[in-house]
Amino acid sequence: MAAAELSSAAMQQWTEFMNAFAEYADGRRDECVQAPLAMLPVAQGRAQACAQLESLFKECRAQADNISNKQRPRSPR
Repeated sequence: MAAAELSSAAMQQWTEFMNAFAEYADGRRDECVQAPLAMLPVAQGRAQACAQLESLFKECRAQADNISNKQRPRSPR
C-alpha cells in the first residue's frame, strides 16, 4: 500500500526509482549468470529477490486497488 501511495504522490521520482531498480536488478541477474559455482546460490538468491521486488513494485497500484476493493463494504440488495 505504501509503495502504491508513493508511486501516485511522486510519479516522476517513482519512475526514476523504478528505472534505477531495474538497472540494479539486471546487474544481479548478470552476476547470477557469471557467478562461480561456489557463489551461485548466493547470486541466485539475490537475483530472485530483485525479480520478486521488481514485480511487486510494478504491480503495487493494482494490488492496492484490489485490497481497497475487498475492504469496501458491499451494499445490501
